[in-house]
Amino acid sequence: MTAQRENGWGVIKVMAQVVIGALLTTLAGSAAYTAKTLSNHESRLSVVEDWKRERSAKMDEIAKDIGEMKTRNAGVDQQSRATDMLVRDVSAQIRVMSDTLIRMQEGQSAIREKMVSLQVMTDELNKGTK
Repeated sequence: MTAQRENGWGVIKVMAQVVIGALLTTLAGSAAYTAKTLSNHESRLSVVEDWKRERSAKMDEIAKDIGEMKTRNAGVDQQSRATDMLVRDVSAQIRVMSDTLIRMQEGQSAIREKMVSLQVMTDELNKGTK
């Protein structure tokens, strides 16, 4: 009986080794699958991180461009205000010049009238002296 027991234990040992081997193989396969999955996830995370960095850089660039545009617009606004003031000044000067020209034309008309009346008087005097 001892031989049968030993044979029985031997079979149990072999079966246990087969089961343990199968479990270890399954665990190794599972570990390999998990490692591959983790590697894929890490790769995806790496891609996402790269994408986030690129987006962040682009957002920073856009913010910088907006700041520059605001600065330029502020300069343009200041130039626009200065131009508006200059246009108002020039308009006022043109109105003054226009009024002056109108007065000069009125004065010239008055002078012409006086010259015509002087000419008429001169002609009458010349007729009277002849």
